[in-house]
Formats: sequence, C-alpha cells, structure tokens
Amino acid sequence: MAIAAVAVIAGAAALSEALAFTTVAAQVGPRPSFLRVGEPAWSPDGRQIVFAATSERGFEASWRLYLINADGSGVRPLTQEGFDARSPSWSPDGRTIAFAHARRLVCCPLPHDVYVVAPAGSGQQKILSDASDPAWSPRGRRIAYAYSSPTDYPHAIMTAAREGSARRLVAKPKSGGGEGGVCDGYFEPSWSPDGEFIAFSVQTEGGECSSTEDRIELSRGYGAKSRVLVRGPLVWPEWSPRGGQIALTQYSYSTGLPLGIKLFDLQTKQQRSLGEGWAASWSRDGARLVFVRGSYLDRSRLYVMAADGSKLRQLTD
Repeated sequence: MAIAAVAVIAGAAALSEALAFTTVAAQVGPRPSFLRVGEPAWSPDGRQIVFAATSERGFEASWRLYLINADGSGVRPLTQEGFDARSPSWSPDGRTIAFAHARRLVCCPLPHDVYVVAPAGSGQQKILSDASDPAWSPRGRRIAYAYSSPTDYPHAIMTAAREGSARRLVAKPKSGGGEGGVCDGYFEPSWSPDGEFIAFSVQTEGGECSSTEDRIELSRGYGAKSRVLVRGPLVWPEWSPRGGQIALTQYSYSTGLPLGIKLFDLQTKQQRSLGEGWAASWSRDGARLVFVRGSYLDRSRLYVMAADGSKLRQLTD
C-alpha cells in the first residue's frame, strides 16, 4: 500500500438487530496450515470466521475463501479453487458473504467485481462490477464498496442495495494531478454500528495534489466535506461494535507493508498499540479480534486475541 489514510463519512440507518454470541472453547488437534492468510471476518453469531488464503507468494497471487470455527477446528473451503476471492464481509443475518473477485491478477491495478455466496457455498453470483472491498451495513440492507474504473485504482466509495441496485455515491476525491486525474484513491469502507458513518482508507497520490499526508478524516452526509481526525500511515479501518473505537493497521512508509494493529479511540483521539498484526476484525460482541500476523507477501497466520491484546491464540499454521 502506498501513502494511505482513513476517512470517515456519513452513511445510512441505525442498528437495531439483536445478535447472539457463542463462547469459544480451546482448540483441539493440529492447526490447519496455509502459506498465506488474509482479511478475516467474524460471523454474526461468533461461531465461525471467514478468511482468504493462498499458496502463492507476491502481490499477484490468487486467493480462495475458507471458513473455520472460532476455536480453530473444522476448516473448509467456501469458494472454488482457481476463482480468485478476497476481502470477505459477512451479512448481519449470517446468511450471505460478500467478497471481491479479481478479474485478472497482473498488477497493477487489479480490476475487481463483487460477488455474494451463502456460507454453505451455494448461490454464488456477481452483484457489482468494477467494485472491491465490500462491507455490509448494520441492518444488511446496503453494501458499501470501493468503486474503480475498469483501468484504474479505486477512486470513490459507494453503496448499493444488497442485490447490487440503487447505487449511491458516498465520497469521491477531488480532481488533481494524481493517478487517473484525481488526488486520492478510496478503499476499505467500514460502517459504524449505528449506520450513520462509513470509515475508509485513502491512498494519497501527492505530486500536484495539495495533501500528501496520511490521515483519518471525518464527515457527515453523502458528499459532505471531510475534516482531519488523526494523521498517520493507517489502513484497514474496522469499527468496533459499540462504536467507540476503530481498529486500524499501521504500515511502513518505506515498504508499504503492515507493521501492527492500533485502536483509535473516537472520544479521546488517542491510539493504542495491540502489537504485531494486520487486517483486524471484531467479534460482534466486541470482546475479541481476529487478525493476521506474519509477512504480507510470504508467510502469515491467523490469530485471535481479546480486545485489550491479551489471550493471544493461534488458529492456523
């Protein structure tokens, strides 16, 4: 990831669903093994985790989605081998998983479409073209995503109805001298639990653009002007279920690779480090985080920890 940031902008309705949670027992037996894993997401009932995995190295790898029980048992493939699948997002009712599919794997850019599939692996279908990084709204009525043209990086955040219709622009970067004639590329949307805001990362192009700093921005309303909330090389925003914190991944300016997980407190505006890792995802009760630790381009593993960074448990080898 190049220079990046996280912005916050308004979205849709309020969360009113009651969620059931499951106590997770310790893992029994050997751990499943993958070369690389990434982008995990917890099921609404807390029983399962969906994640991407690949046996290839480098940016141009093809990924496949898998499901694993929250105790580390019962791993199984969700999508077909050879059909690239990444960035999974679980619907609030637990019945559907949205994910991004790269139409070709020659970097860069990687053109994506958004698909949906049932947790049983049935009913896979495309719902959005030129889209990536899907994220369900708290009520499951809409999906936020990063929109990109067929030949360029994502440049806008949009939402659509769950079947892909009724598309609506949330935020777009200003015109400038960057990639594709704009100053920023917008990625990785994440809804606040009340459905009012969407957080997303911003890749700043620099050059003729007025801002070259990584940042987190805050805005209200579709298309409203955002303001700086916090600055820093931060990506993969994930709003906590209670709404008070956003889990972020800090990355290196020099290499573009992830360094560690941060919790940003929206009230105090302070950041707290949870140690090495990236792409953290909350359990729906807010008690745990599932995340990835290891090399972004080589060897990585799936872990779970308590929200305060304690009780670290490895799920995959």
